Amino acid sequence: NVFSDLNELYPQVSTESLLLRQPDVIIEAQPGERVQRVGQEQMPADWQALSSLPAVQNGRITVVDESQLFIPGPRLGQIAHILAGIIHEGVAGE
Repeated sequence: NVFSDLNELYPQVSTESLLLRQPDVIIEAQPGERVQRVGQEQMPADWQALSSLPAVQNGRITVVDESQLFIPGPRLGQIAHILAGIIHEGVAGE
């Protein structure tokens, strides 16, 4: 996590801070309703404006809309499995 040093639970990060920290992977978590409205393909395409980021250059942008990601509870293991699969390019499986 390139923002692990921030003490806020839900920090608002700026474009400038993303450019400084150069993430290798971007996971955009969005409720399913928003993903359906905007379109699964459009959201990663919106990141092309920041083409100097390694995540953009390597196509490592994923939009996650699984409901268990937004509702804390006993499905925490499923969430970890989904995120590990994204971060490690399918090693853990999605």
